[in-house]
Amino acid sequence: FINNMIDRKILGRIVFSDLEKKKELEHIIHPRIRKYLSNIKDKIDVFVEVPLLFESGMEDLFEAIICVYTDYDTQVKRVMERNNISKEEAIVRIKSQMTLDEKIQKSHFIIDNTKPLPDVLHQVKQVISKL
Repeated sequence: FINNMIDRKILGRIVFSDLEKKKELEHIIHPRIRKYLSNIKDKIDVFVEVPLLFESGMEDLFEAIICVYTDYDTQVKRVMERNNISKEEAIVRIKSQMTLDEKIQKSHFIIDNTKPLPDVLHQVKQVISKL
C-alpha cells in the first residue's frame, strides 16, 4: 500500500509472476464486478470497459460486445506507459490474456484502433448507429 492505496505496479508483479496468486485475486474481484454489472445493466444503457471480459466469463451480461484493437507493438507500448512497467512485464501481461484473434471472433463489433483518429471515430459512430 502507498497512501492507503494498492500499489498496482507491485500487485501486478505479484499476480503476473504467480498463476495461483492471479487466480486468487480474480476469484476475489470477478464476482464483485459481476454483481455490480448485473445490478446496473437493467437500469441504464451503459458502455463498460472490461479488459478481461471473456477470461472472466462475463460476456453473458452484455447485449453487444465491441472489441477495440490495435497492433501488438502499440499494445505493448500502451501497457508500459499506463502501468509504468518494463517491456518484458507488459508482454507477460498481454500473453496472460486471450489472444486478440479470439476476442475478435467472440465480439459483435470490431473497431480498428490502428487507424487515424477520424477513421476510428467514424467506426465508433457506425457501431453506435447499429446498437
